[in-house]
Amino acid sequence: MKIVVFTEFPRLGPFNKRIFSSILDIPGVQIVGVIFNPRPQRSLLEMFRVSLRKKRGSAMVVMAIQRISKRIQRRRNDTSVLINNIPGCESLPIERVTSLKKLTSIADGFISQADLAIFIGYHQIVKAEFISRFKFGVLSYHFGDLRKYRGQPPLFYEMLNGEKEVGTVVQLITEDLDGGYIVVERRIPLYRRDTLSIAEDRVEEATWDMMAQAVRDVLDSKNDAVKPEVLGTIYTIPKLGTWLLFHAKIIFRRLYYRIGS
Repeated sequence: MKIVVFTEFPRLGPFNKRIFSSILDIPGVQIVGVIFNPRPQRSLLEMFRVSLRKKRGSAMVVMAIQRISKRIQRRRNDTSVLINNIPGCESLPIERVTSLKKLTSIADGFISQADLAIFIGYHQIVKAEFISRFKFGVLSYHFGDLRKYRGQPPLFYEMLNGEKEVGTVVQLITEDLDGGYIVVERRIPLYRRDTLSIAEDRVEEATWDMMAQAVRDVLDSKNDAVKPEVLGTIYTIPKLGTWLLFHAKIIFRRLYYRIGS
């Protein structure tokens, strides 16, 4: 089986690197190339204007905080690697495109060769016409139970609502946002003492091998992918009030846990 990988980043963090490396170890699988399609970056001013137009001005504050926080974290602890520096990928062809609507001839060649596409660190919405180019479809992660939590950000609303576990799936995507066919599914516990980062680390450690399992199921024709009969609410970046409530709840739960223990 020939695979093409899509990513938004020239470098892969530890989680995405583990996913990528796990695909290399599957017998009968060949990665024909990587298509690097960075998400168009809006300035904070542009994001603010869009938020105001949608009457979600306070969500802009949250997005700004998240963007600044991520930049600080990357500078402090950057363990990402270039794809061609991953063992076994030294000569793997990588092609940059600005849009899936404006593919280069090389990128289009990758897609024409591939039986299956995999999204690793790729979060852009694609159309049915794109999906149909692959014999076996397109595999992508979603960190949430499709029956209850769709959209973003991962884990946020589950923790806000006091869920005891979070679902994670690898799905064959469709045009429905986070409404594809579930190939592999796992549930990971959430604890009252968790912070968002602690929960994210636990989920990543428990799910990095799910993509390889999904590829093997497709390769071995053991794919009993099921589309949920009911799809959950589509969430988006929270407004400032919701974001503050989330962090207040996390602080209260952790204090309660410490006092109780």
